[in-house]
Order: sequence, then structure tokens, then C-alpha cells
Amino acid sequence: MLLLRQIVVLVLLSSWPIASLSKESNIQWWAVQLKEDSNRIKATSVEYLDKVAIDIARQYSLKLYGRIGELANYYLYYSSVDSHAGHSVLQLNQKLQNHPFIQWHQLQENLVRHKRQVESPINFPDPFYPDQWHLHNLRDPNHDINVTNVWNHNITGKDVVVAIIDDGVQWKNEDLVDNYEPKGSWDVIDNDDDPVPAFAYPQTNYHGTRCAGVASAVTNQYCGVGVAYGSKFSAIRLLDTTTTDAKESAAFSTKSQTNDIYSCSWGPLDDGKTVDGPRELTKKAILAGVTNGRKKLGNIFVVAAGNGGTLDDCNYDGFANSVYTLTIGAVTENLSPTPYSEPCSAMHAVAFGGSSGSASITTTDWKSDRNSGCTRSFTGTSAAAPMAAGIVALMLSTNFCLTWRDVQYIIALSSVKIRANDNRWMTNTAGFHHHPLFGFGLISAWNAVKLAATWENLPPSQQWQSDNYIGDSGRVLINNTHTSSVNVNFTGLVYTLEHVVVSVHLEHSFRGNIEIYIRCPSGIEAKLASSRTTDNSREGFNNWEFSTVRCWGESPYGLWELRIVDTGSRKDGVLKSWFLRLFGSTMLTSDVARKIRIAQEVSTSDSLQFNSECPLNPRNVTDGAETSIYQGNPLNLMCIVVSYLLSRFVADSYY
Repeated sequence: MLLLRQIVVLVLLSSWPIASLSKESNIQWWAVQLKEDSNRIKATSVEYLDKVAIDIARQYSLKLYGRIGELANYYLYYSSVDSHAGHSVLQLNQKLQNHPFIQWHQLQENLVRHKRQVESPINFPDPFYPDQWHLHNLRDPNHDINVTNVWNHNITGKDVVVAIIDDGVQWKNEDLVDNYEPKGSWDVIDNDDDPVPAFAYPQTNYHGTRCAGVASAVTNQYCGVGVAYGSKFSAIRLLDTTTTDAKESAAFSTKSQTNDIYSCSWGPLDDGKTVDGPRELTKKAILAGVTNGRKKLGNIFVVAAGNGGTLDDCNYDGFANSVYTLTIGAVTENLSPTPYSEPCSAMHAVAFGGSSGSASITTTDWKSDRNSGCTRSFTGTSAAAPMAAGIVALMLSTNFCLTWRDVQYIIALSSVKIRANDNRWMTNTAGFHHHPLFGFGLISAWNAVKLAATWENLPPSQQWQSDNYIGDSGRVLINNTHTSSVNVNFTGLVYTLEHVVVSVHLEHSFRGNIEIYIRCPSGIEAKLASSRTTDNSREGFNNWEFSTVRCWGESPYGLWELRIVDTGSRKDGVLKSWFLRLFGSTMLTSDVARKIRIAQEVSTSDSLQFNSECPLNPRNVTDGAETSIYQGNPLNLMCIVVSYLLSRFVADSYY
């Protein structure tokens, strides 16, 4: 009888709905973290936690959607409104809070994410390779990404996988199908393994298909070629409607041992008033990716800086100002800032984005009876990000042993200073140049690959966090300008800087009036927050983390100065607290100077020298075990259920 009961339960559980639930307005999603250290749990294996997760679903009439990406002991549940055993949302929240096996839980909210393409009314049919000026500019050879020499050395991105997190990819397009990697792909929206975009007319879900083409389109004379036309690409379908923290987390941790690079041409709204970014689970997923992805070398997350123009600042975008992402802006064919370029002290580099007033990017497109499958009108930082991702694929194809930090460092060293007479360029005391619109410069495939081939990996990442600084009364009134400083004479093992993060808790009745600056001990100043006339929020900054790369390579020791300026007339700002978090390594300033010298020598060389001791791509030697993402598909769910039933058959109790 017991065995029969288990079989019945198996049938019931395996019949849980798996179809798309993304657009139902009456669906509630709950993210839950199970405890790993409770004395009442006999084990913390995945199988045992799966059993606990299923019992929680049964207890509260919830549906178990699956594990959240590759985050250990995190699960996603869903239910229709008021369907969970008569509990109200508040009652269910309290019951989950009191459950002995639940460490943390959160009702998911719908988040708005915006694709970062600049629309152009121009539509050129029948594209071909000579139109891909960003790859090979016949009008001005210096105004492209300098990739042809890389191809001449038979470096095309082989054995590297670029994951396109977007609205899906029409991977059967003739220019894409041969490079499609299904093992790294997933549809987070429909919870299946086919990330094809949803069809709509007029078609709006072409964005991911274009991004995939920029990075990885094959060389078959159909439309054009990708930057890394020998690489593979996977597709992770996330964008079609609003999303949630759990779903974004799942997307950012999809197949982190199969996917090497994640390209994201989207983010929070570029409306000049939004302050948003990855939430708690997504931050964990990104951190897990750089920590454990690519056999612990770290996944590379390439993100578009945004299209908000001078009325915005990508430091208000938590994806773009993350320490763990490579933030890419855009320039036009003549190396000018685009009309949509956002200034940002966290900007890492730029690639080409084009605009409606200048040449655009030719790439693949949605193919239908109305569209040819190619376009000449892709624009925005949406185009620049996968272009940079393709260059990273070429770097990894040259030297797979690069860590995520090595990639960031190489691009900082190898990017080209453009429009050198622009007075917004600064050169810090370590020798790095930076511009708020161009970052470290225009990304150069040839320079980056040459440096990758000779690269000596960085020492491990180190970080140091200061105390939380507040006024004597716990709050400081901001009149016109307020300055707060701290003398740093010990930073643990951070001897030279990479990223600098400043967390600010500040109240103000009109957030857009505030400007924030940080001055490094060297005297280099970074503008962390720009004033925004459309940002009338009364929320201020609730421990928002700003970041800058302008002090890259410098010593952290000395006086750090935070300066807050109220540009408005209200003068009612209150600084409640702030602190510094410094990221870097044990490299000495002399070590940094040596790397800069090598980079300069490499950039002037016409040859490619392989001095790295990196072995062949370790993926070709052995495949590491990998759990699939958003594991609510029928097979994964069946595995969870079978594991659960077997354990219940042996011992029908947790205790």
C-alpha cells in the first residue's frame, strides 16, 4: 500500500503545470532559501534539500517550480492568488518565516527591464560583409575594432561559448544555426530548452537574434560574420514581459560550466529617474558565476552601459556599476559619443553602436515572410555589448586560463584612447587613462588578443571595507556642499586598486538634485552620481552602491574624500551614513607599472607571441559536472520527485 501511495504521489507531482506562467497576472512567485546548518536536518545534500522543498510545497499548497539556477539550497514556488490553502499573502509570509527549515524567503515582484537598442527609422535590406564597417572599415581603417589581424592568425573564438541573455534567439537563422549551442541554452519564461522568441506582429522580439549575430554569426556568405565567428553561442530567453529577481538570477547562472561569457544588452529603464539593478538573488548568481563558473576561472558578464544620454548616468544602473561586470558604452563610426551615450565613472570601455544619425551595425535579424533575416539598422549599446563579448571570446580562445579579472585588466590596458584632445580624459598616477563616456578607451581585438597571449595571471582578488561613517548625531545635514573624509592606512591585502565602491545612505526630497564625488588619495576625482532634472524621487539613496574604475592601479593608502553637492534650492538633504569597499590585489605599484609597460610594447608589435603557460581549453580535457538552470522542466522535476520518494520510502521523517 505504501508503494502504491508513492506511485500515486509521483503521478500527481509529475503532472504539475510546466507551461509558461510568465504573463499570468494572478500568479505569485516565492523564492525560498533552505537552511544548511539546522540541527534538525540530518544532511544538506541536494537530494535531501529537494525532499524538504517538496514537503514545503505540499504543506502550503504551493507548486515547486524548481531550484533557482545553480544557487545552492534556493527554490522557487508559485501559486495562483489566494490558492495556497486559504492563507492570505501575509499569513503565508508569516508561516514561511516561522518554518524551521527556511532561512529566507521573498515574494517576487515584477521588474521592468529595457532592451538597450536605439530605434532607427532606416531599414536597409540585403546586407553583406563590406557593410560591416565595425569589423573592417574600408573608409577609415582606424575606425573599427581592429579584428582582421586576429582572424588572420586563425583565432575565431573556437571552443568558447557566448550566452545571449535576451528575448530569445531565432537560432535557426542561416547565419546562426551552425554556431548554436543548445547545451548552454534555456527559456526562463516558458521553462523549456528552446529559447526561440515569441512571435508578434509587428515583430519586437528580434533583439536577442541581432545580439547573437554581432558576437557569433558564422562565415557562410549569408548575411555577414560575427566578431568571433568560430565561437558558439547559447540563448537564454528572459525578456518578453516583466521579470523577477528569481528569473534574472536563473538567467545569470544558466549552465555556468558550458557558457563562458554572458552578454546582456538590457537593464533598468534609461529614463533619467530610475535607480535599479540586480536584486539579492541575482547578485548571488553573478557572484557565484565569477567565483565558480568556467571551472572557477569565472564567467565574464558583459553588460550594456545604457542609452540614457547625458540626462542619465550608468552608476544608477546596478548591472552596469557592478564590480563583477564589464560595462560597455558606444561610439559612432567617427569615434564620437553617440547621442544616447551615458557618462559613468564605472565605464570600462566602448565599442561601436552607431545611431540613427550615423552608420549602424549590420547583423542577423528575425527572419519571416516580411524580414530577410538580416539588418543594417542595429544600434545602441545593445550592439556594442555583444561586440565586446565577441572580442572576449577571441581572448579566451587565445588563452582560456584568463580569469574574469584578467579579462577586465587586459581590456583596461589594451583599449585605445580616442579623441585624445577631449579635456574629460584623465590619466591617474598609475598610468591608466579614463574618460566618463569612453572608459579606458575603444576596445581593440588585436591589442587585447596579443596581450592575452602573453598574459601572466593576476594574484587572487582581495577586498577591504571601511567602517560605516556617520555624523556625531547619526545624521549630517547637507546645505550646499558636504565633505566627509577618512584616512586609510590599512587595507588588508589590497595593495593596488581595481574597483572602488562607495555605499551611500542619503535622504532628499528631490533625488535628482544630488551630485556625489569621491576623491582618491592620489587626488584623482570620480563623479559617482550626476544630477538628473527628471529624477524627482523622494527616496534618496538607500545604501546604494556607486562604483568607479578611475583609480585603477593606484595605491589605496591616504585620504579619501566624499563630496556631496546639492544643486537644487531645497537644501533638505541628510547624509545618514557611507562606507568604502576597495577591490584589488597584492600587486605592488611596481607590478602594475610592469604590466603597463608590457601592454605598451605589445600594442606596437605586429606579431603575436604566445608566452602564456595556459594548457589547452580544459573543457576539451574533461567536462565538469553541471546542474541545469531553472530546473523546473519535467525531467528535472521528475528527478527531484523520485529522489524524494525513495528517501520517504526508506524513512518517512526528517527527524
